[in-house]
Amino acid sequence: MARSKNVVRQLGNPRGLFGRFILWWLNSLNRGMNDLAFTSLGLTNEDHVLEIGFGGGTLIGRILSKSNARVAGTDISALAIQSVTKQYRDAISNGRLQFTKSEGTSLPYEDGAFSRVCCVNVIYFWADVPAMIKEAYRVLDDGGKFIVCYQESAPDGLAKFPINRVESSLSAAGFVDIVTVDGADNKSRAYHCTIATK
Repeated sequence: MARSKNVVRQLGNPRGLFGRFILWWLNSLNRGMNDLAFTSLGLTNEDHVLEIGFGGGTLIGRILSKSNARVAGTDISALAIQSVTKQYRDAISNGRLQFTKSEGTSLPYEDGAFSRVCCVNVIYFWADVPAMIKEAYRVLDDGGKFIVCYQESAPDGLAKFPINRVESSLSAAGFVDIVTVDGADNKSRAYHCTIATK
């Protein structure tokens, strides 16, 4: 379903008073995708996880509460960072969690910094999808996994992300063992979660 231009802009970069509502809404909207992403991560206590575009922070909270993995999050939205920093200040103070702001064109981390990288419902907002996938590949350690959850239609109703497009982009970046699983719920309808290995 196509959404208004203002809502699409807010989904890509929540800000202001309406942005606070968007962050709350994203936690509800993405519940099923976050559950599937968490399962697909296959975490161990030794993992170091990066979530790209964490929005309302639900998946980060799930990782923190269900594992001993270290977590990082990067987002284009200063409001999202401010909101989630308050929510998880204890994890930040004890060194398990850190946040950075990114501009959506590169990732502010060193090569091979993470064993897992994930993103939920954000691929549509990347100005250069292949470039961001290459960035995910760069910051993953050898054998690390990249988990991408998405719907086939972008929120604007125009851009399309069929499974073969996403899988081909991952393969072109160097990822292997690419597998896609499907999910559905009454919030986001049908969606996909593609898992790839560096």
